[in-house]
Amino acid sequence: MSKLIQVKIKRIKYGGDSVGDDIKLEAVCLDKFFSFSKQLKCGSETDLDIDIGTFFSDNKTFNLPLELKIIEQDLIFNDVGNKSLNLKIDLSTNVKKTEICKIEVQELHNFISKNKAIFDITIVIEVTDTILFIDYSGDGWIKVLDKESGRKISLPCYLKVQLKNHDNDRQYFKILEGGYKNKLASIKFKKNNQSYLLGKNPQINQASIIYSISKKIVQFNNKIYKVTDYPDNPWNEGVYDIEIPDAPHESGRYYSKAKLAKTWFRIGHSGERYFHPGTRSLGCITLTEIEKWDELCKILLKSRKGDGISVGTLKIVD
Repeated sequence: MSKLIQVKIKRIKYGGDSVGDDIKLEAVCLDKFFSFSKQLKCGSETDLDIDIGTFFSDNKTFNLPLELKIIEQDLIFNDVGNKSLNLKIDLSTNVKKTEICKIEVQELHNFISKNKAIFDITIVIEVTDTILFIDYSGDGWIKVLDKESGRKISLPCYLKVQLKNHDNDRQYFKILEGGYKNKLASIKFKKNNQSYLLGKNPQINQASIIYSISKKIVQFNNKIYKVTDYPDNPWNEGVYDIEIPDAPHESGRYYSKAKLAKTWFRIGHSGERYFHPGTRSLGCITLTEIEKWDELCKILLKSRKGDGISVGTLKIVD
């Protein structure tokens, strides 16, 4: 499985002797260059949260060459110290690793060695999965921010996404399936800094449902559910795809017996005919045993046909 490796500089600590306070940090992480300047006095430190490299790898380990340079900037002659690192990162598990790199900066005046400063550079390397899944929520939906439009959109739980980046507040990802496939979006972390995205794959094999027009029943996983349809808009016998839910359907808010009542599944890939809970139908297949909707819906939400758009199939018989 592909992994995301994110490298950040979190802190600079200035110890030893004073060599001045006009400090510049330069970093080269693979092909990425970073520069940061700050007034910093000896005996002090500053917290940072600066991303100096984001990388992807399918290997078991990742070798990360890193060049760091501290410059105390003077009008005539800069005092410079540098360090070369080659960090070997284990990608077999997700981990957050901290490295402290010490860089000595020797002050020179007329080529005579004087004070020596020691800078501690704190580097944090975080390894995470890139393929993640929307966590389950009470009503089956999570609101995320669409990057292109800047508006909030709703995604169904268990939807597959690819993590692209993250910072202290948000995770940024590409949607890999469903109606918003290939769109870029982001979501805030929870208040306890936990993620709405799951690393463990909750998805299961496709669902196969049979609907009998004459008996007005649906058969699924050896269970029978009572349904209704609309005689003036009859169904034709055949096999239809059942889509991943597209958006919350507000008509479901009236059915308090089902927490997932706003989660509907479109039948086929066009039109407005859905499988959903309710008391009547205007062309959809409507599960009238509303209290049984959640148990069935939770399975369908996890099910996948493998085409990136469907949870399974519906076979319609007489």
